[in-house]
Amino acid sequence: MRIKLLCLIVLVFFCLPPYDGNSFESVHGYRDERILTKLSEEFDKYIEIGNYSSNTKDVKMETYKPSSNSSQLHLNVDITKQINQSVKKEFGFEKNAVFRYIVYKKNYRSIKNNDGVNCLKIVNDDLNEIGKSKELMRSLDFSRQQLTTTFYLNITRNCSKFRHERGYINHPLSENEYDFPLAFSILTYTDIELTERLLRLIYRPHNFYCVHIDSNMSQNDQRTLRNIANCLSNVFIANESIDVKWGGFSLLEAELSCMKTLWPYKNWKYYLNLAGQEFPLKTNRQIVAILKVLDGANVVERSRTVYENRYKMAKSPPPHNITLAKGSMHVAVNRYFVDFCLHDQRSLDFLDWLKQTKIPDETFFSSLNYNPHLGIKGSFIGDAETNKLTHFFLRFVIWKYPGINRCRGKYIRGICIIGVEDLHKAYHGKELFVNKFNLDFEHIALDCLEEVLYEKTWVEYMKDLPVNTSYYRTLDYAKLQLKV
Repeated sequence: MRIKLLCLIVLVFFCLPPYDGNSFESVHGYRDERILTKLSEEFDKYIEIGNYSSNTKDVKMETYKPSSNSSQLHLNVDITKQINQSVKKEFGFEKNAVFRYIVYKKNYRSIKNNDGVNCLKIVNDDLNEIGKSKELMRSLDFSRQQLTTTFYLNITRNCSKFRHERGYINHPLSENEYDFPLAFSILTYTDIELTERLLRLIYRPHNFYCVHIDSNMSQNDQRTLRNIANCLSNVFIANESIDVKWGGFSLLEAELSCMKTLWPYKNWKYYLNLAGQEFPLKTNRQIVAILKVLDGANVVERSRTVYENRYKMAKSPPPHNITLAKGSMHVAVNRYFVDFCLHDQRSLDFLDWLKQTKIPDETFFSSLNYNPHLGIKGSFIGDAETNKLTHFFLRFVIWKYPGINRCRGKYIRGICIIGVEDLHKAYHGKELFVNKFNLDFEHIALDCLEEVLYEKTWVEYMKDLPVNTSYYRTLDYAKLQLKV
Protein backbone atom coordinates (compact mmCIF):
# COMPACT_ATOMS: atom_id res chain seq x y z
CA MET A 1 0.00 0.00 0.00
CA ARG A 2 2.87 2.39 0.80
CA ILE A 3 4.40 1.82 -2.63
CA LYS A 4 1.02 2.27 -4.28
CA LEU A 5 0.48 5.61 -2.57
CA LEU A 6 3.95 6.90 -3.39
CA CYS A 7 3.51 5.92 -7.03
CA LEU A 8 0.30 7.90 -7.20
CA ILE A 9 1.99 10.96 -5.72
CA VAL A 10 4.90 10.76 -8.16
CA LEU A 11 2.49 10.36 -11.07
CA VAL A 12 0.38 13.34 -10.05
CA PHE A 13 3.15 15.80 -9.25
CA PHE A 14 5.84 15.03 -11.75
CA CYS A 15 4.63 13.03 -14.73
CA LEU A 16 1.72 14.94 -16.24
CA PRO A 17 1.62 18.20 -18.24
CA PRO A 18 1.73 21.65 -16.56
CA TYR A 19 -0.99 24.27 -16.28
CA ASP A 20 -2.48 25.24 -19.64
CA GLY A 21 -5.04 27.73 -18.38
CA ASN A 22 -8.03 25.43 -18.61
CA SER A 23 -8.38 24.00 -15.11
CA PHE A 24 -6.73 23.75 -11.72
CA GLU A 25 -6.19 20.05 -12.18
CA SER A 26 -3.89 20.82 -15.10
CA VAL A 27 -1.80 23.12 -12.88
CA HIS A 28 -0.53 20.12 -10.98
CA GLY A 29 -0.93 17.63 -13.77
CA TYR A 30 -4.33 16.37 -12.60
CA ARG A 31 -5.52 15.94 -16.17
CA ASP A 32 -7.16 12.61 -15.44
CA GLU A 33 -10.01 13.05 -12.97
CA ARG A 34 -9.80 9.33 -12.18
CA ILE A 35 -6.25 9.81 -10.88
CA LEU A 36 -7.30 12.75 -8.71
CA THR A 37 -10.25 10.80 -7.34
CA LYS A 38 -8.12 7.74 -6.68
CA LEU A 39 -5.48 9.75 -4.85
CA SER A 40 -8.16 11.43 -2.77
CA GLU A 41 -9.66 8.06 -1.87
CA GLU A 42 -6.27 6.68 -0.83
CA PHE A 43 -5.69 9.59 1.55
CA ASP A 44 -9.20 9.38 2.95
CA LYS A 45 -8.56 5.75 3.87
CA TYR A 46 -5.45 6.57 5.86
CA ILE A 47 -5.94 9.86 7.65
CA GLU A 48 -8.49 12.23 9.03
CA ILE A 49 -7.28 15.76 9.58
CA GLY A 50 -9.40 18.55 11.09
CA ASN A 51 -10.22 21.75 9.27
CA TYR A 52 -8.02 24.73 10.07
CA SER A 53 -9.92 27.01 12.39
CA SER A 54 -10.68 30.57 11.37
CA ASN A 55 -8.82 31.57 14.50
CA THR A 56 -5.24 32.31 13.52
CA LYS A 57 -3.94 30.70 16.71
CA ASP A 58 -5.94 27.49 16.55
CA VAL A 59 -5.15 24.49 14.40
CA LYS A 60 -6.99 21.30 15.23
CA MET A 61 -5.79 17.81 14.38
CA GLU A 62 -8.16 14.91 14.84
CA THR A 63 -6.91 11.53 16.07
CA TYR A 64 -6.77 8.82 13.45
CA LYS A 65 -9.04 5.86 14.07
CA PRO A 66 -7.74 2.76 12.26
CA SER A 67 -10.09 0.49 10.39
CA SER A 68 -10.47 -3.18 11.19
CA ASN A 69 -8.20 -4.04 8.30
CA SER A 70 -4.91 -4.73 10.10
CA SER A 71 -2.92 -4.65 6.84
CA GLN A 72 -3.42 -0.88 6.69
CA LEU A 73 -2.64 -0.20 10.34
CA HIS A 74 1.07 0.49 10.09
CA LEU A 75 0.67 2.77 7.09
CA ASN A 76 -2.15 4.62 8.85
CA VAL A 77 -0.06 5.20 11.97
CA ASP A 78 3.04 6.18 9.97
CA ILE A 79 1.23 8.86 7.99
CA THR A 80 -0.57 10.17 11.06
CA LYS A 81 2.76 10.52 12.88
CA GLN A 82 4.23 12.19 9.83
CA ILE A 83 1.46 14.78 9.73
CA ASN A 84 1.59 15.48 13.47
CA GLN A 85 5.36 15.89 13.42
CA SER A 86 5.15 18.28 10.50
CA VAL A 87 2.99 20.84 12.28
CA LYS A 88 5.25 23.73 13.27
CA LYS A 89 4.06 26.65 15.32
CA GLU A 90 0.31 27.01 14.64
CA PHE A 91 0.47 25.61 11.10
CA GLY A 92 2.35 22.85 9.36
CA PHE A 93 4.95 23.64 6.72
CA GLU A 94 6.18 20.19 5.77
CA LYS A 95 7.58 20.23 2.25
CA ASN A 96 6.70 16.69 1.23
CA ALA A 97 4.01 16.03 -1.35
CA VAL A 98 1.72 14.22 1.10
CA PHE A 99 1.38 17.16 3.42
CA ARG A 100 1.06 19.66 0.61
CA TYR A 101 -1.73 17.66 -0.94
CA ILE A 102 -3.63 17.64 2.35
CA VAL A 103 -3.36 21.43 2.67
CA TYR A 104 -4.49 21.81 -0.93
CA LYS A 105 -7.42 19.47 -0.47
CA LYS A 106 -8.64 21.35 2.61
CA ASN A 107 -8.27 24.81 1.06
CA TYR A 108 -8.65 24.74 -2.70
CA ARG A 109 -11.95 25.81 -4.22
CA SER A 110 -12.30 26.43 -7.91
CA ILE A 111 -12.44 30.13 -8.74
CA LYS A 112 -12.80 29.66 -12.47
CA ASN A 113 -14.53 32.05 -14.83
CA ASN A 114 -17.93 30.90 -16.02
CA ASP A 115 -17.58 32.19 -19.57
CA GLY A 116 -15.54 29.41 -21.16
CA VAL A 117 -12.49 31.55 -21.94
CA ASN A 118 -8.88 30.56 -21.42
CA CYS A 119 -7.60 33.13 -18.93
CA LEU A 120 -3.96 32.15 -19.22
CA LYS A 121 -4.10 32.92 -22.93
CA ILE A 122 -5.75 36.27 -22.25
CA VAL A 123 -3.09 37.46 -19.77
CA ASN A 124 -0.47 36.30 -22.29
CA ASP A 125 -2.04 38.52 -24.96
CA ASP A 126 -3.51 35.81 -27.20
CA LEU A 127 -5.44 37.91 -29.71
CA ASN A 128 -7.83 35.13 -30.66
CA GLU A 129 -8.84 34.48 -27.06
CA ILE A 130 -9.12 38.21 -26.34
CA GLY A 131 -11.33 38.60 -29.40
CA LYS A 132 -13.47 35.69 -28.27
CA SER A 133 -13.96 37.24 -24.84
CA LYS A 134 -14.84 40.67 -26.25
CA GLU A 135 -17.33 39.16 -28.68
CA LEU A 136 -18.89 37.25 -25.81
CA MET A 137 -19.24 40.41 -23.73
CA ARG A 138 -20.78 42.25 -26.69
CA SER A 139 -23.40 39.64 -27.38
CA LEU A 140 -26.95 40.81 -26.77
CA ASP A 141 -27.94 37.76 -24.76
CA PHE A 142 -24.88 37.95 -22.52
CA SER A 143 -25.14 39.27 -18.99
CA ARG A 144 -23.27 38.67 -15.78
CA GLN A 145 -25.29 38.40 -12.62
CA GLN A 146 -23.46 40.09 -9.78
CA LEU A 147 -23.50 38.76 -6.25
CA THR A 148 -26.00 40.74 -4.20
CA THR A 149 -26.09 41.81 -0.57
CA THR A 150 -28.88 39.26 -0.11
CA PHE A 151 -26.50 36.52 -1.24
CA TYR A 152 -23.82 37.64 1.22
CA LEU A 153 -26.25 38.14 4.09
CA ASN A 154 -27.56 34.62 3.59
CA ILE A 155 -24.22 32.85 3.23
CA THR A 156 -22.61 34.64 6.18
CA ARG A 157 -25.25 33.23 8.50
CA ASN A 158 -23.00 30.18 8.54
CA CYS A 159 -19.39 31.38 8.67
CA SER A 160 -17.87 27.97 8.00
CA LYS A 161 -20.00 27.68 4.88
CA PHE A 162 -19.02 31.19 3.80
CA ARG A 163 -15.28 30.56 4.17
CA HIS A 164 -15.54 27.14 2.54
CA GLU A 165 -17.75 27.98 -0.43
CA ARG A 166 -16.14 31.32 -1.17
CA GLY A 167 -12.69 29.71 -1.22
CA TYR A 168 -10.80 31.54 1.53
CA ILE A 169 -7.31 30.09 1.94
CA ASN A 170 -7.01 29.20 5.60
CA HIS A 171 -3.33 28.31 5.68
CA PRO A 172 -0.24 30.57 5.36
CA LEU A 173 1.09 28.20 2.64
CA SER A 174 4.74 28.83 3.51
CA GLU A 175 6.88 29.49 6.54
CA ASN A 176 8.28 32.63 4.90
CA GLU A 177 4.79 34.06 4.60
CA TYR A 178 3.84 33.03 8.12
CA ASP A 179 6.95 34.69 9.56
CA PHE A 180 6.25 37.91 7.65
CA PRO A 181 2.60 38.86 8.29
CA LEU A 182 1.18 41.88 6.51
CA ALA A 183 -1.47 44.44 7.40
CA PHE A 184 -3.89 45.63 4.71
CA SER A 185 -6.43 48.41 4.72
CA ILE A 186 -9.29 48.47 2.22
CA LEU A 187 -11.21 51.70 1.77
CA THR A 188 -14.54 50.94 0.14
CA TYR A 189 -17.59 52.95 -0.75
CA THR A 190 -19.30 50.80 -3.38
CA ASP A 191 -19.60 47.34 -4.93
CA ILE A 192 -19.64 44.73 -2.14
CA GLU A 193 -18.76 41.87 -4.48
CA LEU A 194 -15.60 43.54 -5.78
CA THR A 195 -14.47 44.35 -2.24
CA GLU A 196 -15.12 40.81 -1.04
CA ARG A 197 -13.28 39.27 -3.99
CA LEU A 198 -10.29 41.53 -3.32
CA LEU A 199 -10.32 40.46 0.32
CA ARG A 200 -10.61 36.80 -0.63
CA LEU A 201 -7.60 36.87 -2.95
CA ILE A 202 -5.27 38.64 -0.51
CA TYR A 203 -6.58 36.76 2.54
CA ARG A 204 -4.34 34.62 4.72
CA PRO A 205 -5.15 33.64 8.30
CA HIS A 206 -1.95 35.14 9.74
CA ASN A 207 -2.29 38.57 8.11
CA PHE A 208 -4.40 41.46 9.41
CA TYR A 209 -7.08 43.39 7.55
CA CYS A 210 -9.07 46.56 8.13
CA VAL A 211 -12.07 47.54 6.02
CA HIS A 212 -13.15 51.16 6.18
CA ILE A 213 -16.85 51.49 5.39
CA ASP A 214 -17.79 54.85 3.96
CA SER A 215 -20.53 56.42 6.06
CA ASN A 216 -22.55 57.09 2.89
CA MET A 217 -22.94 53.39 2.11
CA SER A 218 -26.43 52.02 2.63
CA GLN A 219 -27.23 50.33 5.92
CA ASN A 220 -27.66 47.06 4.03
CA ASP A 221 -24.20 47.33 2.49
CA GLN A 222 -22.66 48.23 5.83
CA ARG A 223 -24.34 45.28 7.50
CA THR A 224 -23.11 42.98 4.74
CA LEU A 225 -19.49 44.05 5.15
CA ARG A 226 -19.71 43.66 8.91
CA ASN A 227 -21.09 40.15 8.51
CA ILE A 228 -18.21 39.24 6.20
CA ALA A 229 -15.69 40.59 8.69
CA ASN A 230 -17.36 38.72 11.53
CA CYS A 231 -16.72 35.45 9.68
CA LEU A 232 -12.96 36.12 9.52
CA SER A 233 -11.23 36.52 12.86
CA ASN A 234 -8.39 38.66 11.50
CA VAL A 235 -10.58 41.07 9.50
CA PHE A 236 -11.72 44.19 11.31
CA ILE A 237 -14.03 47.06 10.52
CA ALA A 238 -12.42 50.46 11.05
CA ASN A 239 -13.33 52.03 14.36
CA GLU A 240 -14.52 55.19 12.60
CA SER A 241 -16.74 55.50 9.53
CA ILE A 242 -15.86 58.63 7.55
CA ASP A 243 -17.78 60.39 4.79
CA VAL A 244 -14.90 60.36 2.32
CA LYS A 245 -14.68 63.21 -0.17
CA TRP A 246 -11.92 63.31 -2.76
CA GLY A 247 -9.57 66.23 -2.34
CA GLY A 248 -10.39 66.84 1.31
CA PHE A 249 -8.93 65.71 4.60
CA SER A 250 -11.53 62.92 4.94
CA LEU A 251 -9.63 60.48 2.69
CA LEU A 252 -6.54 60.74 4.87
CA GLU A 253 -8.74 60.55 7.95
CA ALA A 254 -10.23 57.25 6.78
CA GLU A 255 -6.76 55.82 6.14
CA LEU A 256 -5.58 56.84 9.58
CA SER A 257 -8.67 55.19 11.05
CA CYS A 258 -7.54 51.83 9.64
CA MET A 259 -4.00 52.44 10.88
CA LYS A 260 -5.39 52.97 14.37
CA THR A 261 -7.53 49.84 14.08
CA LEU A 262 -4.61 47.60 13.08
CA TRP A 263 -1.87 49.16 15.21
CA PRO A 264 -2.58 47.05 18.36
CA TYR A 265 -1.80 43.83 16.46
CA LYS A 266 1.94 43.73 16.93
CA ASN A 267 3.00 40.98 14.56
CA TRP A 268 2.66 42.58 11.13
CA LYS A 269 5.75 43.85 9.33
CA TYR A 270 4.34 46.12 6.61
CA TYR A 271 1.15 48.12 6.16
CA LEU A 272 -0.33 48.31 2.65
CA ASN A 273 -3.37 50.37 1.76
CA LEU A 274 -5.86 49.47 -0.96
CA ALA A 275 -9.08 50.74 -2.46
CA GLY A 276 -12.07 48.49 -2.99
CA GLN A 277 -11.79 48.62 -6.81
CA GLU A 278 -8.14 47.52 -6.90
CA PHE A 279 -6.74 44.03 -7.25
CA PRO A 280 -3.38 42.32 -6.71
CA LEU A 281 -1.04 41.50 -9.56
CA LYS A 282 1.19 39.31 -7.42
CA THR A 283 0.51 36.46 -5.02
CA ASN A 284 0.99 36.82 -1.28
CA ARG A 285 4.18 34.75 -1.58
CA GLN A 286 5.55 37.20 -4.15
CA ILE A 287 4.53 40.30 -2.19
CA VAL A 288 6.19 38.98 0.96
CA ALA A 289 9.41 38.07 -0.86
CA ILE A 290 9.57 41.51 -2.50
CA LEU A 291 8.98 43.40 0.74
CA LYS A 292 11.52 41.28 2.60
CA VAL A 293 14.35 42.23 0.23
CA LEU A 294 13.55 45.90 0.85
CA ASP A 295 14.83 45.27 4.38
CA GLY A 296 12.39 47.63 6.10
CA ALA A 297 12.44 50.44 3.54
CA ASN A 298 9.22 52.38 3.10
CA VAL A 299 7.79 52.43 -0.41
CA VAL A 300 6.30 55.88 -0.81
CA GLU A 301 6.05 57.75 -4.08
CA ARG A 302 7.51 61.21 -4.58
CA SER A 303 6.71 63.30 -7.60
CA ARG A 304 9.27 65.66 -9.06
CA THR A 305 6.56 68.34 -9.13
CA VAL A 306 5.22 70.14 -6.07
CA TYR A 307 1.87 71.85 -6.62
CA GLU A 308 2.27 75.09 -4.67
CA ASN A 309 -1.35 76.10 -5.26
CA ARG A 310 -2.43 73.26 -2.96
CA TYR A 311 -0.72 74.91 0.01
CA LYS A 312 -1.01 78.63 -0.60
CA MET A 313 -4.08 78.94 1.65
CA ALA A 314 -2.11 77.78 4.70
CA LYS A 315 -1.51 80.58 7.20
CA SER A 316 1.99 79.47 8.14
CA PRO A 317 4.87 77.34 6.80
CA PRO A 318 4.80 73.59 7.46
CA PRO A 319 5.81 72.78 11.05
CA HIS A 320 9.08 71.18 12.18
CA ASN A 321 11.02 72.28 9.10
CA ILE A 322 9.16 69.77 6.91
CA THR A 323 9.84 70.13 3.20
CA LEU A 324 6.64 69.35 1.30
CA ALA A 325 6.59 66.44 -1.12
CA LYS A 326 3.78 65.24 -3.35
CA GLY A 327 3.05 61.60 -4.17
CA SER A 328 0.50 58.81 -4.13
CA MET A 329 -1.40 58.03 -0.95
CA HIS A 330 -0.81 54.32 -1.67
CA VAL A 331 2.10 53.08 0.42
CA ALA A 332 3.86 50.03 1.79
CA VAL A 333 5.37 51.14 5.09
CA ASN A 334 6.91 49.52 8.14
CA ARG A 335 5.59 49.64 11.71
CA TYR A 336 7.91 52.52 12.65
CA PHE A 337 6.34 54.68 9.96
CA VAL A 338 2.80 53.87 11.13
CA ASP A 339 3.82 54.50 14.73
CA PHE A 340 5.17 57.91 13.75
CA CYS A 341 2.01 58.77 11.80
CA LEU A 342 -0.25 57.97 14.73
CA HIS A 343 1.72 58.97 17.80
CA ASP A 344 4.60 61.37 17.16
CA GLN A 345 3.70 64.98 18.00
CA ARG A 346 5.45 66.23 14.86
CA SER A 347 3.14 64.08 12.73
CA LEU A 348 0.08 65.30 14.62
CA ASP A 349 1.15 68.93 14.17
CA PHE A 350 1.70 68.32 10.47
CA LEU A 351 -1.76 66.74 10.14
CA ASP A 352 -3.31 69.84 11.71
CA TRP A 353 -1.42 72.03 9.27
CA LEU A 354 -2.54 69.90 6.30
CA LYS A 355 -6.20 70.47 7.17
CA GLN A 356 -5.76 73.91 5.65
CA THR A 357 -4.55 72.53 2.31
CA LYS A 358 -5.94 70.74 -0.74
CA ILE A 359 -5.54 66.99 -1.39
CA PRO A 360 -3.55 66.39 1.83
CA ASP A 361 -3.54 62.61 1.30
CA GLU A 362 -1.00 63.14 -1.52
CA THR A 363 1.21 65.24 0.76
CA PHE A 364 1.22 63.55 4.17
CA PHE A 365 2.95 60.20 3.57
CA SER A 366 5.37 61.54 0.96
CA SER A 367 6.48 64.45 3.10
CA LEU A 368 7.13 62.21 6.11
CA ASN A 369 9.16 59.72 4.10
CA TYR A 370 11.33 62.31 2.31
CA ASN A 371 12.31 64.35 5.37
CA PRO A 372 14.94 62.10 6.97
CA HIS A 373 15.60 64.63 9.76
CA LEU A 374 12.32 63.36 11.27
CA GLY A 375 14.18 60.14 12.06
CA ILE A 376 11.62 57.64 10.70
CA LYS A 377 13.24 54.25 10.20
CA GLY A 378 13.10 53.17 6.56
CA SER A 379 12.59 56.69 5.20
CA PHE A 380 14.53 57.87 2.16
CA ILE A 381 17.90 59.57 2.64
CA GLY A 382 18.92 60.03 -0.99
CA ASP A 383 18.18 62.76 -3.49
CA ALA A 384 14.68 62.16 -4.83
CA GLU A 385 15.52 64.21 -7.92
CA THR A 386 18.38 61.98 -9.04
CA ASN A 387 17.76 58.53 -7.55
CA LYS A 388 15.69 55.76 -9.12
CA LEU A 389 12.22 56.45 -7.75
CA THR A 390 10.44 57.11 -11.03
CA HIS A 391 8.98 53.61 -11.29
CA PHE A 392 6.48 53.41 -8.45
CA PHE A 393 5.99 49.66 -8.33
CA LEU A 394 3.09 49.52 -5.88
CA ARG A 395 0.45 50.40 -8.51
CA PHE A 396 -0.25 49.79 -12.16
CA VAL A 397 -2.42 52.74 -13.21
CA ILE A 398 -3.07 54.09 -16.69
CA TRP A 399 -3.66 57.83 -16.45
CA LYS A 400 -5.22 59.89 -19.21
CA TYR A 401 -2.89 62.43 -20.76
CA PRO A 402 -3.62 64.79 -23.67
CA GLY A 403 -2.80 63.18 -26.98
CA ILE A 404 -1.87 59.81 -25.44
CA ASN A 405 -4.20 56.83 -25.22
CA ARG A 406 -2.64 53.75 -23.61
CA CYS A 407 -5.93 52.46 -22.20
CA ARG A 408 -7.64 49.64 -24.08
CA GLY A 409 -10.53 49.67 -21.65
CA LYS A 410 -12.17 53.03 -21.00
CA TYR A 411 -11.38 56.19 -19.07
CA ILE A 412 -13.47 57.40 -16.17
CA ARG A 413 -12.36 60.63 -14.49
CA GLY A 414 -8.92 60.34 -16.03
CA ILE A 415 -8.18 56.76 -14.91
CA CYS A 416 -8.36 53.68 -17.11
CA ILE A 417 -10.93 51.04 -16.20
CA ILE A 418 -8.97 47.90 -16.99
CA GLY A 419 -10.24 45.78 -19.89
CA VAL A 420 -9.12 42.40 -21.18
CA GLU A 421 -6.63 44.00 -23.60
CA ASP A 422 -4.90 45.78 -20.69
CA LEU A 423 -4.31 42.61 -18.68
CA HIS A 424 -1.12 41.48 -20.41
CA LYS A 425 0.83 44.64 -19.63
CA ALA A 426 -0.52 44.80 -16.08
CA TYR A 427 0.05 41.16 -15.19
CA HIS A 428 3.58 40.94 -16.59
CA GLY A 429 4.80 44.21 -15.06
CA LYS A 430 6.68 44.87 -11.83
CA GLU A 431 3.74 46.42 -9.98
CA LEU A 432 2.08 44.72 -7.01
CA PHE A 433 -1.50 45.98 -7.50
CA VAL A 434 -3.65 47.40 -10.28
CA ASN A 435 -6.15 50.25 -10.25
CA LYS A 436 -8.93 49.81 -11.22
CA PHE A 437 -11.82 47.53 -12.17
CA ASN A 438 -15.54 47.92 -12.66
CA LEU A 439 -17.78 44.85 -12.77
CA ASP A 440 -20.09 46.66 -15.18
CA PHE A 441 -17.30 46.90 -17.76
CA GLU A 442 -15.49 43.92 -19.33
CA HIS A 443 -15.87 41.80 -16.21
CA ILE A 444 -13.85 39.00 -17.82
CA ALA A 445 -10.73 41.11 -17.17
CA LEU A 446 -11.22 40.84 -13.41
CA ASP A 447 -12.43 37.24 -13.60
CA CYS A 448 -9.32 36.18 -15.48
CA LEU A 449 -6.85 38.05 -13.29
CA GLU A 450 -8.48 36.49 -10.23
CA GLU A 451 -8.42 32.99 -11.72
CA VAL A 452 -4.81 33.13 -12.88
CA LEU A 453 -3.52 34.52 -9.58
CA TYR A 454 -5.46 31.97 -7.54
CA GLU A 455 -4.11 29.11 -9.65
CA LYS A 456 -0.61 30.58 -9.50
CA THR A 457 -0.86 30.64 -5.70
CA TRP A 458 -1.33 26.88 -5.67
CA VAL A 459 1.36 26.24 -8.28
CA GLU A 460 3.83 28.16 -6.11
CA TYR A 461 2.78 26.23 -3.04
CA MET A 462 2.73 22.74 -4.52
CA LYS A 463 6.09 23.19 -6.27
CA ASP A 464 7.61 25.47 -3.60
CA LEU A 465 8.69 27.91 -6.29
CA PRO A 466 11.21 30.66 -5.50
CA VAL A 467 10.39 34.31 -6.21
CA ASN A 468 12.67 36.38 -8.40
CA THR A 469 13.30 39.59 -6.45
CA SER A 470 16.40 40.78 -8.30
CA TYR A 471 14.69 43.88 -9.70
CA TYR A 472 13.37 45.09 -6.34
CA ARG A 473 16.52 44.56 -4.30
CA THR A 474 18.41 47.01 -6.53
CA LEU A 475 15.94 49.88 -6.12
CA ASP A 476 17.07 52.98 -4.28
CA TYR A 477 14.17 52.60 -1.86
CA ALA A 478 16.13 49.72 -0.36
CA LYS A 479 19.68 51.01 -0.81
CA LEU A 480 19.12 54.56 0.46
CA GLN A 481 17.03 54.16 3.60
CA LEU A 482 17.47 55.54 7.07
CA LYS A 483 18.67 52.90 9.51
CA VAL A 484 17.95 53.78 13.11
